[in-house]
Amino acid sequence: MAFDESTSVPPECGEVVRSLLDRVPVGMCRFDLKPPLPLALPEAEKLARLRSDARLAECNHELSAILELAENELAGTGLLERFLAGAQDGDELLKAFLRGGYQLANIPLRRVDSHGNVRALLGNVTGVLEDGHLVRLWGNLRDVTEFRRAEDDALRLAALTRDNPFPVLQVDAAGFVILQNAAAGRLLAELSVDLADILPQNHLDLVRACLETGLPITDSECRVRDRTLAWTYTPVPDLGQVNLYGSDISERKRYEERLQREALYDALTELPNRALLADRLERALQRSQRHPEAQFAVLFLDLDRFKNINDSLGHDTGDELLRAAARRLVECARRQDTVARLGGDEFIILQEDLRGVGDATRLAERLLASLAQPLTIRGRPIYTSASIGIALSGAGYTRAEDLLRNADTAMYRAKAAGRGRFAVFDAGMHQRALSLQRLETDLRRGVERREFEAHFQPIVEARRLQPVAFEALARWRHPERGFVSPGEFIPVAEETGLIEPISRLILEQACREARRWQRSGSPPLAVSCNLSAAQFSDAHLPLHLRRVLEEHQLPAACLEIEITESLAARNPEQAVRVLAELRQLGIRVLIDDFGTGYSSLGSLQRFPADVLKIDQGFVRRLESDPSAAAIINAVVNLAHALGFEVVAEGVETEAQLAIVRDRGCDFLQGFYFGRPMPAEEVPNWLARRG
Repeated sequence: MAFDESTSVPPECGEVVRSLLDRVPVGMCRFDLKPPLPLALPEAEKLARLRSDARLAECNHELSAILELAENELAGTGLLERFLAGAQDGDELLKAFLRGGYQLANIPLRRVDSHGNVRALLGNVTGVLEDGHLVRLWGNLRDVTEFRRAEDDALRLAALTRDNPFPVLQVDAAGFVILQNAAAGRLLAELSVDLADILPQNHLDLVRACLETGLPITDSECRVRDRTLAWTYTPVPDLGQVNLYGSDISERKRYEERLQREALYDALTELPNRALLADRLERALQRSQRHPEAQFAVLFLDLDRFKNINDSLGHDTGDELLRAAARRLVECARRQDTVARLGGDEFIILQEDLRGVGDATRLAERLLASLAQPLTIRGRPIYTSASIGIALSGAGYTRAEDLLRNADTAMYRAKAAGRGRFAVFDAGMHQRALSLQRLETDLRRGVERREFEAHFQPIVEARRLQPVAFEALARWRHPERGFVSPGEFIPVAEETGLIEPISRLILEQACREARRWQRSGSPPLAVSCNLSAAQFSDAHLPLHLRRVLEEHQLPAACLEIEITESLAARNPEQAVRVLAELRQLGIRVLIDDFGTGYSSLGSLQRFPADVLKIDQGFVRRLESDPSAAAIINAVVNLAHALGFEVVAEGVETEAQLAIVRDRGCDFLQGFYFGRPMPAEEVPNWLARRG
């Protein structure tokens, strides 16, 4: 889409609307009038102003292709200069535009293309009026050459015989029908209507124009019941008559309407898509700028943990979940609200005519309550929740994308606060978003400068509490901030994909340090390293691990690899294959955060793993929630029955220690035994343990 900074619409219209125009299979453009043209001016002055001031500001790719001119060549041209260049009398056209309610429809145009062929075009122009002024004009062109040729062939065929399968009428100069063929009679009987009902409302004007110009008029449409008829008016000047050739274009119209719907609505949920949302949001913003009391809100809704559900239950189930969630959203919203799908599991609700922020927060509460109820998908209940960010109009907004960005920022704030809740945007959130951007930049720089280091937390044998391994945990030593909390940088690293190079760096450090401890006389303790999703999906993972072990001369039995239960459940077939290859190398495999994922017992039984690590959330609740002990007992019994050993994570107190030992856990890990420590502190820690 060409874009002229001097004459374009305000930049807040956004690239989304321009992208929509470029997908329309019709040449479209916009002419701006600067300054706007007062409607009260005399006609002669308005004609002069139209010729001199109406300049093309924007066009789509289709118009450029039709006129065989680059978009920058069309920018700034006048109405008659390029767009209506094929008109017989440009001034008469402009007069017709002014006298016809600032509209021109179905303008027949002719132009010679670069190959010397005459092309038939059909144009339309519509003016946009605001406060007594003509401010801009929208135009479109269609190349109807092939359609005209086919139509001419049909007309010649119809002239040979009256037994035409399409309705044919002959009318006099006053528009009265003097002859009709059998097809026209059948059409009237089929629809049970009169002749006047199947003709365009401006039938008499069309007859007069056809006889005055001596030119045919095509595509004059008439809607009759559920049918759409198109009439071609062909003059017979010698007789003072006009022949009308009709065709039923109902299917074509339905096809065009379907194309239009596909351009503006989401195919999966049938909700408005990003393009239609952008248009409605722009209208709401412009309305609020003209009328400050016309408040509205943008609610950005994201389904929580949808990716886990999609990966574990399949994309077909995920699609049905999205459709069911969309229906819930529509049920909660008002008829005048717009519920749109941006893509993936992200939805937008544009709530207009607000009385205050309370209207928006109450809608958010209804949405959350509705989505908290199980969705029945293929006969089974699926539980989900949502996080919602709210941005309110006002506050100096001039661009629709700023509202969407701030609602998105508030949504992530709600998600970070625990999911299943909403947050209203404030200026502080924007500052936090900027901080996250700076954090991502520092992360990328930190990876390049190898600022990440492994800290090691001991894992002990449950009976004698003697160390058997250390888990290698990533720590970031920022050059200015010092150590950055893992809770701050790990989520950003996972979201940006930087967790993969960080995990590789930690793996290599862990193997190097483990070998160094052994050389200094420490017992052959294992190091346990976490794999990122990118590493686990790498087909060369076993080769990489073998290379690292060989490089640092570390026995494979001294390396343990941890993957989360949810990661293994995403693709059980791949998990089985990769884990089997790791075990063939002699590497022990641990399933981390067990009890928080979606793996089935069948998948778990097939996983070639050695150890299950019970998520620390269950251990922390042992002293306050009796059910936590029952869950741990069930997991330990299940694991032992399937041949797994068990690590209890998060042991911090004597009471927790006693319970997990009593329940049969094989290994323990937590602050009770030691916090994560730098590699150089490990030998001293081991010495103190005797």
